[in-house]
Amino acid sequence: MHLLEIIPISKDAFHVYIGFAVFALAFLLLRSRFKTFILIIPSIIVSMLMETVDLRDDFRSTGECQWWESLHDIVNTNLIPFILTIWLYLKERKLRGR
Repeated sequence: MHLLEIIPISKDAFHVYIGFAVFALAFLLLRSRFKTFILIIPSIIVSMLMETVDLRDDFRSTGECQWWESLHDIVNTNLIPFILTIWLYLKERKLRGR
């Protein structure tokens, strides 16, 4: 990642920040129109796209795909959005009285 050469953070931290940023953007844009679980879909899509590029780069440089590292990155990217989605769901459910 060329961006990581400029910004002094780890690759794992970068994934966490990207996941949260995409989730926050989805929250701001989609919140009033869709149910809560729709909010996590954009961060999942972005993480899959990032990992497709990473897997391609890994294959080109080493001749193999590093599947476990990609799975780790997908989890890092989506963990906070997933936790926030569950929290929002439970909050909405409590407000509705269910």
